[in-house]
Amino acid sequence: MCSISGIINGDLKSLKKMIGTQSHRAPDDQGYFVEKNILIGMGRLKIIDMVSENLCPYIDKDLVISYNGEIYNYIELRKELINLKWKFKTNSDLEVLAISWKQWGFNMFDKLNGMFAFCIYDRRIKKIILSRDIAGEKPLYYLKKGNKFYFSSEAKAIHSVCNLNLNSNRKELNAFQHCLTETLWKGMYQLPAANYLVLDLKTLNFKTFEYWQFKKKKIDLKQPLEQFKELLENSIKLRLRSEVKYGLYYSKGMDSTLLSTFHKFDNKFFFNDEGNWKKDFIKNLSQRLIEWTGKRWIITLSKDQGQTTVHETKQQLKAKLMEEMKQTEEYKKILEAFPDAELIDVQDKEED
Repeated sequence: MCSISGIINGDLKSLKKMIGTQSHRAPDDQGYFVEKNILIGMGRLKIIDMVSENLCPYIDKDLVISYNGEIYNYIELRKELINLKWKFKTNSDLEVLAISWKQWGFNMFDKLNGMFAFCIYDRRIKKIILSRDIAGEKPLYYLKKGNKFYFSSEAKAIHSVCNLNLNSNRKELNAFQHCLTETLWKGMYQLPAANYLVLDLKTLNFKTFEYWQFKKKKIDLKQPLEQFKELLENSIKLRLRSEVKYGLYYSKGMDSTLLSTFHKFDNKFFFNDEGNWKKDFIKNLSQRLIEWTGKRWIITLSKDQGQTTVHETKQQLKAKLMEEMKQTEEYKKILEAFPDAELIDVQDKEED
């Protein structure tokens, strides 16, 4: 993971606090860009191109880019851009993103295959473009408050520098904010998957645009398994492009077993399901709700399992989480199985 944040008409202290709030996402590097009233920050977890500078954030005379994620097909795009006479200074997918924007503009979204959330400040047109991948894997939140505009990878980073009221409409709790644009706080929204937002820096007016929709694709009914195998193999291959150790979260279920069938992972991480995981889940969820809302919650998992309140302290929860993280701390990239959005939808966008 990486982290991105930005403020229009803000201050550097607040921006640094926003990035600091997300330090768990980006242990390798932090950087900031300030130009008058425009402040953009980025925290980086290094996966591709471990040595090049000017990647946190990316800055040149035309663009500033704060970026979270991976462009899986960056090698193919790089070759295409080189054939179009573009030159590169790094081996990163971030620079490929920058040059892609210069070459194709908004048409670039038709070519990107990846999981990402990013901010492009285009100095030539005096606009900021925020975007999110088609499956919504990488989060991106934004808030306009008075004459200020905020964006960040995590909602709590914005909340850390803004005095916000809780949203009285609590339907987002039913979906853990994953599928909804509304958040816990009034006025703060999540950019929908497969959307980009264009912010006019002169007026702070903005508009969102959907750049991709799921379309049915014809398949050869005589060879469906062969087509699926080719699609899956290529998808896994692209996601294993890395300059760091990688592994697989392996539940022994259908999805993770399928991944391990197509690639031999030397490092598999198992979920330890000993004990009462349902009770632990309720406790952790309750604790999070207390942190977010300042109120104690009683949550019922089902009628026959009664009610659970939280009694663990924050220190106890933190110690437990740190213990669980020890086995994976050497690995910056771990694949996880999601049946369709992660492996299938992002792979082939063309309709026959």
